[in-house]
Amino acid sequence: MRSLRSRLTLCLLVGSGALLALGGFFLYRVIDSRLESDFDQQLVAKARSLALLTEMADGVVWVELPEEGMPEFAAGGGAEFFQFWFADGRVLRRSNSLGSRDLPRISSKLSAPSDAAQMWDAPLPDGRPGRMIQVTVLPRIDDHPEGEGSEAGAEVRFDPAGPKATLVLARGRRDLDRFLAETKIWLGVSFFFLLAGLAGLVRLSLRLGLAPLSRLVDRIERLDAGSLGERIDPTDVPAEISVVVQRVNDLLARLETSFAREKAFSDHLAHELRTPLAELRAATEVGLRWPDDPVSVAASLEDARAIGLHMERIAENLLALARSESAQEAPVEEEVPLRTAIEEAWRPLARAAAERKIELRNEIPEGLSVPTDRAKLGLILANLFDNAVVHGTPGGWVACRALPSNNGSSAKAPLGLEVSNPTADLSSNDLPHLFDRFWQKDPSRSGPHAGLGLPLVASLGRALGLAVAAQLVAGDLRIRLTKVE
Repeated sequence: MRSLRSRLTLCLLVGSGALLALGGFFLYRVIDSRLESDFDQQLVAKARSLALLTEMADGVVWVELPEEGMPEFAAGGGAEFFQFWFADGRVLRRSNSLGSRDLPRISSKLSAPSDAAQMWDAPLPDGRPGRMIQVTVLPRIDDHPEGEGSEAGAEVRFDPAGPKATLVLARGRRDLDRFLAETKIWLGVSFFFLLAGLAGLVRLSLRLGLAPLSRLVDRIERLDAGSLGERIDPTDVPAEISVVVQRVNDLLARLETSFAREKAFSDHLAHELRTPLAELRAATEVGLRWPDDPVSVAASLEDARAIGLHMERIAENLLALARSESAQEAPVEEEVPLRTAIEEAWRPLARAAAERKIELRNEIPEGLSVPTDRAKLGLILANLFDNAVVHGTPGGWVACRALPSNNGSSAKAPLGLEVSNPTADLSSNDLPHLFDRFWQKDPSRSGPHAGLGLPLVASLGRALGLAVAAQLVAGDLRIRLTKVE
């Protein structure tokens, strides 16, 4: 799997390289265009200067060019060439550098004077690469054929109807091409050096920028079951990953809570099972010691049976609690008569309640039904009643009443139920622990319950969409189940 650093490095280098290449290309095009333009402007200016040297007097046209003042047109090693033609194709004048050779000419009829030009690239007569310009020349009229000098500032006159000539001027462009080639090479070299420098800068920047992330990764890699109580310092990370750190710390807190809960669960379960197992062993040892005593054997078997039922109840509650918390069984909703469900859940406990002189006060009106899961509601009621019978005040009562609904009274109103019973053992400090697993008011755990009934009620309530809460009012424990809208 490619790392984040390598991905960022690749993207930044590719993007930077593309931008550098594009910038270099445009820079080269600007330089090339500017130099080509300057070269052409110089060529045009030179051609116009030569065109002004073409004169006409008495129908005779000539070129007044002192080549000794223009060494670029000298014979032998001349750098530039020019050639004049008459309109009929006769050569009017060649530069000494051209000798008897001819320059190429574009066959076209140009009616404009020397400012209309055509330019093209072509090899020079000596084989060098060159640039050529062709203009149509309109000779100026010489008003002083005997050679008298014209007055300074005299107007230069042309005869539009007079004869025309064609001028082709050629100049070598080897120096220009060499400079452009060197510019291209230096731009390429600069590109690779800049790209190499960018690679180092990107690598350094990413190492410094991703250092907090690397430290976070190292810190997370060192986490194990023994360091769940530690937290990652959020002040040492960038703002972009502070949310990740917060979520990791939240996860560590939940894992720590879960591990602590599981450890407490294991400890409590071991404690709950150790007592009945010790009692079971004692009962069997008593029965084995006096095998010929039917009364002793029967008492031992009865004790073993009671202990087995107690352990069976623990196992069933644990299984029911596990199924409820893992949502293995989805609620099957149906209309359940609430008064009837209460009576059915009370019936198995009626004998134990009668022994403690505890009566049921079913204050649920007839005909009130609730949409819920019948089996899960029955299990909730059974555990609430069992808790009230075992831990309630002898001679007391267990009252069931419907709570007012938010949408008015209805035969099919959302479930709102309160189960209350008097108790002398609980205090307000005990209420937060009522729904904890294995919690019992009596630290000796000598009772017949393992402290799983009310946690199962809370779990089943969540599965049915019920909020379960406990209150202690004037010595009465009130447990309310209300629908979560």
